[in-house]
Amino acid sequence: MSVKPDKDDAKFNSMWLAVGVGAGTAIGVAIGNVAMGVTMTHSHKRFRLASVRSLICAVMFIFLWGCGDYRSPWHEERLPSGKAIKVTSFNLVWGAEHDDHALGGDCFSLEYVTANPDADPQTRGQEAVEVFELIRPVSELWGFKSAQLAGFPTVDRKGRYDFYIFVRDANGKWSFTSEKRKVFASD
Repeated sequence: MSVKPDKDDAKFNSMWLAVGVGAGTAIGVAIGNVAMGVTMTHSHKRFRLASVRSLICAVMFIFLWGCGDYRSPWHEERLPSGKAIKVTSFNLVWGAEHDDHALGGDCFSLEYVTANPDADPQTRGQEAVEVFELIRPVSELWGFKSAQLAGFPTVDRKGRYDFYIFVRDANGKWSFTSEKRKVFASD
């Protein structure tokens, strides 16, 4: 049986249309039509079916790819000592001062997860020297006079970490200084 809606039914249907549009689909219109007992044409049924399929696909996409823990990417490197570290970041850092490019301040920066976060500072410093050998050749090739390393205790980039600044003197010999830093002020 096909029923033609009157003015009051049109208001009711427009309310469901607003709900459907607000939800991003035409499902509200379909619910309104079903509630009023209005028979839909073939094209309306196809549109409603396409809307339902789109909604199901969107929900499946969110559940399949939008859920779960984020894991930081890393690459394992074996040092000459046999220790394995996880490189989490390798960047070309532009030297800048007051938003102007400061020539001579460019360097490579490498972040890694230390093999033994509970080791004493001297042992971690020796490990940093080995890690620096991963980027020393490319730093020299590019003519840089400094390099930076950050040794984190875990893959999660938070908490306290060791920061190393390597500097090359006029004779080409590298030396470094280290300091303890923290990612957030509340750490």
